[in-house]
Amino acid sequence: MATRLLLLLLLLLGISLRGSEGAWCVCRPDVAEAALQKALDYACGHGADCAPVTPSGSCYSPNTVAAHCSYAANSYFQRNAQAKGATCDFGGAATLSSTDPSSGTCKYPATARDKHRNRHGGYKHRHRYKHEHEHFFPGLCNCNHGYADHGRDLRYADRRRRVWADD
Repeated sequence: MATRLLLLLLLLLGISLRGSEGAWCVCRPDVAEAALQKALDYACGHGADCAPVTPSGSCYSPNTVAAHCSYAANSYFQRNAQAKGATCDFGGAATLSSTDPSSGTCKYPATARDKHRNRHGGYKHRHRYKHEHEHFFPGLCNCNHGYADHGRDLRYADRRRRVWADD
């Protein structure tokens, strides 16, 4: 009996999420700013597309840790949830929502496919990169640089290593 009830609840949850045309991972408003910053840094450092929350990005405004955290957490979740089993938790800083948090020009993808299309559509050249956030390219550097490095061009020093173009 308990198994049937559990299956029914899972079915209803699946239907409700499908009916909302997606699920978004958003940061919780009741969490301390330090925890939100930690979630933001983790997401951006582990594969989220954080270019939209940089000063020239479509999701920079409002310029708050909570808003940037939500975009980064959602990007990370959408890119990693199905393929790698990621969850929307970030140490309790985030939760799943069936309400689309998009507003104005800031569009939150509801699926990894949407984010993939937006990401590649945003680059003029696929082989030219810019360092848009201090944790945007994991492993690129030790991230001890400041905002002066944001927007600097990157180039390939050899087949495996990217470096600053003007160094």
